Amino acid sequence: MPSVIKVLVRSAQNLPCTTQRPGGPDSYAVLTFGEEQQKSAVACGSRAPTYDFSTRFEVDDDRHLVSTPLSLTIIQRDRVAADDVIGTVVLSLEPLLSHSTSLDSEIDGWLPLHDTLLGLRGEVCMQVRVSHGAGGDAGSSRMRGAMMGLAAEREDEVQFYAVSRLTHRVYPQQWICGEVEELLVEADPEYNALQDTFRSSRRSNAARLALLYKLSFKLREAVARKTIRLGANAVLAYQQHFDVEGDSGIVARAYGTAVHLVSRTALMGEIQREATEMHNSAALGAGEQGTLVAPDFSAWHRHDMGNSARQQGPCSSVHF
Repeated sequence: MPSVIKVLVRSAQNLPCTTQRPGGPDSYAVLTFGEEQQKSAVACGSRAPTYDFSTRFEVDDDRHLVSTPLSLTIIQRDRVAADDVIGTVVLSLEPLLSHSTSLDSEIDGWLPLHDTLLGLRGEVCMQVRVSHGAGGDAGSSRMRGAMMGLAAEREDEVQFYAVSRLTHRVYPQQWICGEVEELLVEADPEYNALQDTFRSSRRSNAARLALLYKLSFKLREAVARKTIRLGANAVLAYQQHFDVEGDSGIVARAYGTAVHLVSRTALMGEIQREATEMHNSAALGAGEQGTLVAPDFSAWHRHDMGNSARQQGPCSSVHF
């Protein structure tokens, strides 16, 4: 589904004073998503500059919102030498896709600027909004499998949770399907002898951060694929670990418990549907004529949810 990323960079504060210019450095903002890059105008002589820079990125596939981060870099303009990086913010857009309940979802507020060599370098105020296509909300489609009690059909429909148990008030049934794990190995950019000759330490660190983000996405994708094979729609107690092995590269590991979640809403819908069918069948058997009225379910919230659903597939059921 096509989406649009709308970004507003309002201002920054507490920027380091790295120049003798009165008031502070001349700076500008650079937004990067994938291969596309947008630059703001230069704000002159201030440690708390105002940019008021708005732009947008069009995304053809929501999958790119998960696999590609949005990067904001504040750069100091230098009239003599090359421009210097002040700090960077790297944002994952997956929360906007996973937990969206409306056509627009956003991140808004102050975010820390970080430099891989010098640490914290100030804060930036920005707003990021993801608008989905007219066909519906991509975030709700990702949640549909668990909310309707269905197995996931695509990798981006699998939900990941760091906790080992979800509240029974939302998911009264959690069927354990088995353990899932994945291991990946990639070459470490820090140990590329050819590039180390020409690349600065800051660029090398940025390349490693980009690789870690890429590995994180690949791990989730591989684990999600295995989760689908088990007939599940979520992973509980999900963890990722990265081991830097020097010349051997970076080893990335992920594991968790694949579960099939059934929400209270889906379970109540199934109970009501079956009860309505039984009521209508009984009414027809008794020879009643005219319009049939469904039974009243106002008191069904006290029903034992754990004993009302049938177990399906090879999963082990856990009732609350």
